Amino acid sequence: MFILVINNGNLIDSFTINETTEIEVNIRNFTIVDADPDTKLNLGILSGNIRNAFTFTLLSINSSNLTEYQAIGQLKVVAPLDFESTPNYTLILFAFDTKNLAIITVIVHLNSQNTKAPYFDLRPDVNLYEYEVIENTTYSSLNGPNVNYL
Repeated sequence: MFILVINNGNLIDSFTINETTEIEVNIRNFTIVDADPDTKLNLGILSGNIRNAFTFTLLSINSSNLTEYQAIGQLKVVAPLDFESTPNYTLILFAFDTKNLAIITVIVHLNSQNTKAPYFDLRPDVNLYEYEVIENTTYSSLNGPNVNYL
């Protein structure tokens, strides 16, 4: 028998990352312990992995301890995240050794980031605008006497 160890034995983990977290970034590690030192472990995500945004894979194995098997599972971002379409992911992670299955629920909350590029709302009859701005002066919008329509 083996267990996933997180948060003092809780089987639910919840944390927050930015929606602009880069691809291939490790966001959380989980310790996996098995009483059988010769175990062959498989890790993965059972459900909740919308658009395959994450992977859960084996990072390292502690082979120096001959009385039990210890490993680190790594949860990584592997696809772009989007707060507007999916602000939270409820992932069910698993570890399986061909006899026993351990699962943990992981809730990943996304922080909304400014991911939209600025744009100009052009008038239909104008193809080009020319703006004159004074350095170190704040403008709430670029219109009025600052705009020359060409």
